[in-house]
Amino acid sequence: MRAAFLTVLVAAVVTSTIPQAPDLSGTWAFSKEAPPAGMTASPSAIMGAKFAIKQDAKTITISRSSRDVTMPVTYALDGTPTRYRVPGRMCEGDAQSVESTAWDNGALAVTLTGIVSAGTTTERTLNVKRSIRKHDADTLLVEASINQQGKMVPVVAVYKRTTEAMPAPLPASDVKGAPGTIAQLSWLPGFWVRDTPPPATAPAGTAPLVTEERWTPAASGGMLALARTTRGATLSSFEFLCISEKDGSLVYTAMPDGRTTPTFFTLTSVTDTSVTFENPKHDYPQLIRYTLKPDGTLETLISLSNGQRPVTVVLNKQ
Repeated sequence: MRAAFLTVLVAAVVTSTIPQAPDLSGTWAFSKEAPPAGMTASPSAIMGAKFAIKQDAKTITISRSSRDVTMPVTYALDGTPTRYRVPGRMCEGDAQSVESTAWDNGALAVTLTGIVSAGTTTERTLNVKRSIRKHDADTLLVEASINQQGKMVPVVAVYKRTTEAMPAPLPASDVKGAPGTIAQLSWLPGFWVRDTPPPATAPAGTAPLVTEERWTPAASGGMLALARTTRGATLSSFEFLCISEKDGSLVYTAMPDGRTTPTFFTLTSVTDTSVTFENPKHDYPQLIRYTLKPDGTLETLISLSNGQRPVTVVLNKQ
């Protein structure tokens, strides 16, 4: 009986000596308020303008803003690495980050250990540590080190509790694209042209219709293009285009006449010489296909998803 009592007593003493992890839950906004005396203010927001934390005994979820959307990531609190996708800009491929979290002297240590840049498969090893410490009920101190004139200097960013909501999370796509990488389209970059002579009924001196697509080599997981049709000195139409790696697939983005609201087409098929994108919700086209022909020409096809109303143009590489 005495031994059991002593066991309970020792367990209670040990438990009481283990500091309880602070509750960092809430939404926090970067503040210009000076940090406590003896600390150097960070010149920028270490965790972004605003971030949110939700935690329990075993995990913690940190939500950060990325290009007007919220990107939540859930971590184990034992230092286990967590790999997550970092969405790229519209015509840029996704990147990947590897981070871990753990309690360290009453602060939450968030360590970036690796990154896979857009358009690459090689993980670059890093060791970038940020510590999130609760200063009071409405204040967090985020500590990090920055390079100033060749020296690593510890700095602190002050974050205050806010009732402002985080931006909405990135919506999940309702179409899952086929697996694909930008490297599979190495045959597409170049300057592609077709001259279409005017019809026989056209007035004398009518210039041919020239169709062009200029595709750049891939960079950062994406490639850009400018398409246009001209007749003599007259611009008939133009379009900004790009293809980028997104969530393990490829997305074709079209901006006819430079429209700021683009139309997205999802990869449905890719081979060594052909790639097909579809958007069944678009009016027309719903299907876009590029095919490299055996003679070195590039065949472009647009149609409805069922193959109706096809328009094919064959371009020569300049």
